Amino acid sequence: MPVLPEKEGYVAVEKFVNSVSLNIWSAAIGLPLIIVTLTVHIAIWQDVLLDGLLSKPIIWLYGIILLSIADIAIMFIFELLHGITWCIIGNIPFNRMRFGFAGNGLVFQCRINSELITKRTYIRGLIIPDLILGFTLTVLGIGINSLVCTIIGSSVLMCSISDIMIAKKIKDESNDSLIYIHPQEAGCFVYQKCDE
Repeated sequence: MPVLPEKEGYVAVEKFVNSVSLNIWSAAIGLPLIIVTLTVHIAIWQDVLLDGLLSKPIIWLYGIILLSIADIAIMFIFELLHGITWCIIGNIPFNRMRFGFAGNGLVFQCRINSELITKRTYIRGLIIPDLILGFTLTVLGIGINSLVCTIIGSSVLMCSISDIMIAKKIKDESNDSLIYIHPQEAGCFVYQKCDE
């Protein structure tokens, strides 16, 4: 059990999603989403993509390498946006952000160290950056015919499914409930008032 901040009159209740099921559900829902966005992209830019593939197949190899590097970078940016949003909305110093792996190393995460935030702040920081980054990159990729951008954007949307699953764990809690981001699992601790 991690060391948690103390709050007099409250008890911390653990709420997390199993990392294996989180990844399975994200893939099960997210892969069809990626297929749909790629289908839309290819349908719009079919002639241009076909010309590029036939005339310069090496471009596709470079694209795959670039995509692999970009996915690693986007994973960090994705989590950084969570942390920045929590810090700005919660008026928390940026040096409280911590990065690491949770759920036996299956989930890369950003969390806020030694600080309690409200459920409202937690949900906003958890989901809003995902949707903004994912939708922006996907629409931009389709709009300017950047297949790499479309794939990364739809991958971010796929990852947002796991954050939505985490948010569902605390949906019944009050918006002003105090939350501590779990340092070892995909989820959080909800601080609930002790029964008197």
